[in-house]
Amino acid sequence: MKKLEDIQSVNDAEVELISRQSALLLQKRSDGFYGELKSSGAIVENYIKGVLKKHISDGYRICSGYIATTDTILNTENLIQHDIIIVDGRIPSIYDFGVSDIEIVAAESVCGIIEVKRTLTKNSVISAVNQLKNTKDLLENYDNGVKSKTRAANNAAGPTLSMGTRSPFYAIMGLDCEKNSVTQEFIKAELAPIVCEFIDMVWVPSKAFLLRFAIKSTTDGKIRIPSIVSRSQKGYKPHFVSHYFMQENAGSIYRMAVAMYRTWINNTSGSRMDNGKDFKYFGVFGG
Repeated sequence: MKKLEDIQSVNDAEVELISRQSALLLQKRSDGFYGELKSSGAIVENYIKGVLKKHISDGYRICSGYIATTDTILNTENLIQHDIIIVDGRIPSIYDFGVSDIEIVAAESVCGIIEVKRTLTKNSVISAVNQLKNTKDLLENYDNGVKSKTRAANNAAGPTLSMGTRSPFYAIMGLDCEKNSVTQEFIKAELAPIVCEFIDMVWVPSKAFLLRFAIKSTTDGKIRIPSIVSRSQKGYKPHFVSHYFMQENAGSIYRMAVAMYRTWINNTSGSRMDNGKDFKYFGVFGG
């Protein structure tokens, strides 16, 4: 375990540094720094992107921006924006703004969607859930549920050539969490059903705080960590597991979250983009 403990100490130091840097930008005292929440949030978002990038293969890429479908790209409604989008690298963006890593990506390419909050509070968690749910609802019936948690195919070959699912990984991540706000009662009443429905992970690395999707056998009742994020797994039903500020197990919880993320994202695939799809995204109908 010594090697794992050494790696964990480096991870802990990185979290502490980012926490201190972002906290400086939140100071508004006369003798403090005149930073702003936007700058502080950017530091946190970039840190989390860095953590996520370490654990995906070259077949994926990470960006920020907007998810479009062949319908929404053509209408007047605003496209849904997300802090972090993980996409199948085999499918190019619809548009790359050339500023930072902001893109408009096709729904077919989406493999993961993460909302980032510097500090998880009851209100910020609800806001993140609603943002993710808007996308989940959009994708649920798009193209016969190709990106649905319950209807997407579970035998798609991903960028890593492993067999997985086309339904995306959904997560909420933060640098800090207010224990008095995100209570166990709130989690049980509000978040447990949402995790069973579609959100795979709510994770605060610095606080040993992890809410996660699991599956429970309908025959022996055993709880397992699934290899894919689909909510349709024969012989199992969705289950909710909470690791609530378990600081004495901080290292193992961090490694569990990383291991689950690695497994889930690397077993998630984009769906096929034929010429008909590309023509629709770019407003070409004559072929």
